Amino acid sequence: VQLGLHPAGSPVPIAVGLCHLHPSASQRAFEATLEAVRSEPGALPFNERTGTGYLCQALFRAATLRGEVEVGELGGGTGAGEAHELLVTLVTMPCAPVDALRRIADGIMRRCADVVGVTWSPEGGEPAERQPGWRSQGSVLQELLAGRSRLGHLIAG
Repeated sequence: VQLGLHPAGSPVPIAVGLCHLHPSASQRAFEATLEAVRSEPGALPFNERTGTGYLCQALFRAATLRGEVEVGELGGGTGAGEAHELLVTLVTMPCAPVDALRRIADGIMRRCADVVGVTWSPEGGEPAERQPGWRSQGSVLQELLAGRSRLGHLIAG
């Protein structure tokens, strides 16, 4: 199980250990998600070549809680930085075991205080099953696994 970028046309993601484009809260959520998935005995990444497994993706959304500018690894400076809260969405095959997903979600929430909720989208699957230009239309409802299902953004200070 790894987090990374999924190149177009390749079933093998490129592992990414640290992303400097995301806030540090996102990095903590990435690490918590990896730990939670790896600690779940039945967690199986979906393999496009064999059709086995059920975990397809994890999506991370961050919301700013304060209007200050983060001075993270890129800026190199010091400062209060900005606070973030995160929502994690586990994207799986429809056959995913809900009990295992709930344990993973609880593990993410326990490991990372920045995560306010974990949702589940059973909309994953093989790209070959989708028509060219396919985009999620939101017809598959997401289910709340833990926490809350929304973020609160601070806009304009």
